[in-house]
Amino acid sequence: MPAHTLHFTAISLTALLAVVVFEPTEVAASTSKAGATCAATVSKRLDRCLASVSRRTRRCHADTRAACLPDDPKIARALDSLENGLRRTCSAPGTIAAAGLDDAISIDGLVSRLRSACTGHVDSIAARAFGGPHSIVFRGVRRELRACLSETFARGILFLRRTFRAQSRCVRRHRNGMTCDSDSLARAIATDAGRATERIASVCRNLSDLVLIDETEFLERTAQQARCLIPTAHGSGAPLDLDCGPRDSIPVPPRATATQVVLDESEWGTRCGDGSPYAFWVHLAPEGSPPENVVIHMQGGGICLFDDDCRRVSSGLFKALDNNLATGGYMSNTNAANPFRDWTKVYLPYCTQDVHIGGGETTVFPNITVHRYGAKNVRAALRYVRDLLWAELDGTSDGYRPDRLRVLFGGTSAGGFGSSFNYHYLLDDLRWTRATAAPGAALGIDNGEIVGMRGLGILFATWGSRPMLPPYCRNKRCSIIPELQALSSPRLEAVAEQQFLNVSNQVDNTQVGTTFFDSLQDWIDAHRPEYCASQGLPGLRYFLPAVPKHIHTILGNGSQFPSSLTSHGITVGEWLGNAMADPGGVLDLVEEGDLAARYGVAPFACPVEPGLLPGAQ
Repeated sequence: MPAHTLHFTAISLTALLAVVVFEPTEVAASTSKAGATCAATVSKRLDRCLASVSRRTRRCHADTRAACLPDDPKIARALDSLENGLRRTCSAPGTIAAAGLDDAISIDGLVSRLRSACTGHVDSIAARAFGGPHSIVFRGVRRELRACLSETFARGILFLRRTFRAQSRCVRRHRNGMTCDSDSLARAIATDAGRATERIASVCRNLSDLVLIDETEFLERTAQQARCLIPTAHGSGAPLDLDCGPRDSIPVPPRATATQVVLDESEWGTRCGDGSPYAFWVHLAPEGSPPENVVIHMQGGGICLFDDDCRRVSSGLFKALDNNLATGGYMSNTNAANPFRDWTKVYLPYCTQDVHIGGGETTVFPNITVHRYGAKNVRAALRYVRDLLWAELDGTSDGYRPDRLRVLFGGTSAGGFGSSFNYHYLLDDLRWTRATAAPGAALGIDNGEIVGMRGLGILFATWGSRPMLPPYCRNKRCSIIPELQALSSPRLEAVAEQQFLNVSNQVDNTQVGTTFFDSLQDWIDAHRPEYCASQGLPGLRYFLPAVPKHIHTILGNGSQFPSSLTSHGITVGEWLGNAMADPGGVLDLVEEGDLAARYGVAPFACPVEPGLLPGAQ
């Protein structure tokens, strides 16, 4: 072979080696730079989207006293602008991972999660400021109070954006090898919150009289949203110590394994009635089943109001550590007839005797002290579940999308009351917009006396419960379940899953006693007109069999759910399963039965045959 040919071959090999050795470094540097640019774009475009969507939302409320229509063109343009910026900057292979997000997330997944975050976080603040997404409070007050609520919304959005921008800069500086003083940042955010608090207070004499929370609580919930925006946009929040999103302190348990979680009061603000720690159970869906399908069951166990009845409560109902995961009814993982057997299960014990709505106050009687932390316990547990699922789903192409979860939020007896009282928190704060409430054996009928459901509303003030209720519950009568649900009805069915699926037998002596009716006949004669008054309202559905014997715990009773108890020939398991599979097609299943002959009660004053119901085909 000629010498020059050998020389040429040697040079070619050297060049090839140079490519092999140095190209990955150059590509890595290029990808890293692209990732930093993508991360900056995510922050900038999301902030700009929040500004545009919130301006339009505020204008819609000012002009129509209602939220914007789903297809509002200005909101659509803001979302399209967000998407276009992301696709221009973050579409190259490896860029999203280099920006700090999970490498499984696709550009389509990034776009969809940020579009959802932009509108969802604005909607959350609007719900708090205007009195629900249906703007009940804003529509019902005089002009100066509407100005107060509008300014509260605007200040909340501004605080959200400023906090997000500052935290985003810190995260991106840290990733680029620069310093960020997280302590100084926390102080600056606190100062900004103080200024926003003063501004809202200057235009609103008493915000809590309008929407149940004061300006401090309003902004703290907004700060929680900002802390959730960081992992949405950037993945890890380091060096910030955030209480939202995946993190080492919330490990993902193995699939199909019952796991008890004990919450630290100093971190989560939780407590049982006797002062012991709050604990709950999680059982992730088995491999091959989507973990984002979730059944949540809230334990029942009555309610105590006074010294004498609280002293008689079993000590086990004031603690949660000794509870085991419920495995009957819709919580069963083995019953082939249970349509939810392969769903993720969350079991929330009841240990506060406050129907899961206590806001962190303590009742001190002469002979017993009861800590009323029910709602705080429920909501802390749900945030923990959110972050656990977030970590589990970040390995998918879309990552964690709160609006993609399918959640059946149920409970029996006191747990059923808790389902009604806390449902709005899932929709508005957690943004689990495809959640359905299933209150079991918890019709919450008013007996017309102070010692009854309306009196419970008075106790809410002493339990710190008012800020935990929906912002459209300005009067004490929201403790009456039919009134709470009727007030909620106009905001439901924004997506088909948003419904109350009320489940109760019409003969239930436990409900007679816990709602202080004199007799079973009186209770039946009260709940039948309440049903007729709500029949056909959006998002309110009922499964009311007329079994002539006492039955209380339908959802949690393995012998009756899902196969035995029926109404019009349909089992409660089939009804709930069909409601989740086809939420737009669910009809009431309410029976007349022979209760009039047996107990002397009045018949229904409205049609109860499924073919005659409003909406029946």
